[in-house]
Amino acid sequence: MSNKTYTDLLCETSELIGEATQADEAVFESGVVEKAALQPLLCELRVRYTVLLGRLDEVYDQLLQPQKRLIVKRLLEACLGRLLEIKQDLVEIQLSDFTFDSNEVLEKLQVTPYEAEPRVPQYFIREREDEILNNRQFVDYTLRRLGHEPAKPRALVLTEQQAVLVIQSHERARQGRLRELKDEILNNRQFVDYTLRRLGHEPAKPRALVLTEQQAVLVIQSHERARQGRLRLETIVFKRGVF
Repeated sequence: MSNKTYTDLLCETSELIGEATQADEAVFESGVVEKAALQPLLCELRVRYTVLLGRLDEVYDQLLQPQKRLIVKRLLEACLGRLLEIKQDLVEIQLSDFTFDSNEVLEKLQVTPYEAEPRVPQYFIREREDEILNNRQFVDYTLRRLGHEPAKPRALVLTEQQAVLVIQSHERARQGRLRELKDEILNNRQFVDYTLRRLGHEPAKPRALVLTEQQAVLVIQSHERARQGRLRLETIVFKRGVF
């Protein structure tokens, strides 16, 4: 996407910042003391700041100008800090570490549950890769000094029978996914035909497949080769005592 696109996104995000700030100030100016009345206001604020956090993270990840990136990063950290404060207030009100968004708030702000889910900003991990690596190396070094060697990944060793069973389980899973996909396609076609009939449009009838003699022979041969291959595989498996 172009630089202009993310500049426009930054302008839209600034409008969201203004709306979230006004809603935040309205909560303090209302002077509400009762927890039951304060909870829906805080839930709305939490959703607003969560959406704002996602927008700022997207802008900061794609913006090029260093000066704008510095400003957006400060806004992003401030938004995340305020979001944590709201979360703490909700925990104290509900006396639970788990908080849930009400459908009324999501409908009011026209936000999906996916958009209302807080996410860790991308730069948290990307800009701290060296620090994270050093921490892991320090932990490994400390464990070695204490005599605890870090566990090394071991190669998975399977017997022939176990390998065949694993392959068969994956093949059954693949066939199950194919059957599910075929059923979904069939249901979609039936829904389209039903909709067309309701609108007065008769769906086109399928035409019979016309094959030449040579094409028919090739199709029969391919099916026969596949059948013989399955028989050979079953014979080999049976002789080796898998079943």
